Amino acid sequence: LLSPGALLAQMTDRLVLLSDGPRDAPIRQQTMEAAIAWSYDLLAPAEQRLLRALAVFAGGFTLEAVRSVATPDEATFDEGLRRLSALVAQSLVQHAGGEGETRFFLLETIRAFALKHLRAAGEEAHLRERHAAWFRELATSQQAWVAIFLPNGGEILDRLAEDHANLQGALTWLRASGDIAGLLELSAELVSYWYLRGRLREGREWLEWGLAHAKGAPPVSIAHAQAALSHLARHQHDSARALELCEDSLRHYRASGDGARIARAAAHAAVTSLDVASTDTTDAYVTEAKAAFAQLTSEPWARSASRQLQLLPGVVAKNRGDVALAETLVGDLVAAQRQRARESGSAEATSCWPLFVWGAVAQLAGNFPLAFARYQASLD
Repeated sequence: LLSPGALLAQMTDRLVLLSDGPRDAPIRQQTMEAAIAWSYDLLAPAEQRLLRALAVFAGGFTLEAVRSVATPDEATFDEGLRRLSALVAQSLVQHAGGEGETRFFLLETIRAFALKHLRAAGEEAHLRERHAAWFRELATSQQAWVAIFLPNGGEILDRLAEDHANLQGALTWLRASGDIAGLLELSAELVSYWYLRGRLREGREWLEWGLAHAKGAPPVSIAHAQAALSHLARHQHDSARALELCEDSLRHYRASGDGARIARAAAHAAVTSLDVASTDTTDAYVTEAKAAFAQLTSEPWARSASRQLQLLPGVVAKNRGDVALAETLVGDLVAAQRQRARESGSAEATSCWPLFVWGAVAQLAGNFPLAFARYQASLD
């Protein structure tokens, strides 16, 4: 009766829609739900339990995630792996090929069935909590908030992109369960992912909602969210709001003595203040950031992050119209970063910023072919 397109449009509940098969067929062939149930009933109880647990994952999962979320109580990893293998053999779990870490996923109709049984068994809440905790730990353990300054930052962001649906699911559960601190911390930890992968609006919506409902949340969670929202606001050209948020977070970091967060927030405030504050204000933030970075010699991201400050004098010169000084300052910075790239064999992700400013300097000077070449190098 329905074309594939019309059928898809009606599929708000695929198990209910596909429920009118031929009455002379076996029961397991009369409805989609009965077809899945027939396979489900053939599973051992432990395998059924695992399939139900896997329904909390959206868009796929890794073996490591299964171990932490769905089978944390198994005596050995082999036990959980055998049960997962049984589900793959029954075509209830799909194996995603390709290079890198092995990933698995449930077809959405299978997932809808498993989720229905998960809720009926009263198991959803604690599995959702473990799911959210796992993805918070994943982001935190990889220092995702400063991914752009890490040598493996691209890999970190790629991994987060693979699990975007899971991150959405975790944040949705944290909101629904009233875990505001958890929502603030996870959405703030993802700040580099939100703005580097073009999800500014999505990230800002989570952070704005969390801060609007943050009464009673730990001050450190609020500060992290303010700092993260400041980054997104600046990238949406809302610099006044960005600086206000950044200063709010800095007050907490100064009081708590969190040197790493002071360094990052003060450097961001320095850049943001160029648009909305005086040069003296910018200089004060730069001084504070440099002092904090000087104490972070053991942090792998700090050296790269501190170089952001080296660009500011060239930006200030460019903004004042001093083309000659800006050309010298930014040109020297580009030469230094190219030397580091030759020595290390790879360019830093942040190398695009000086190249972009260098293009703006050439454009200001009226040398459009040179400006174009520098912008293209920044884009590359």
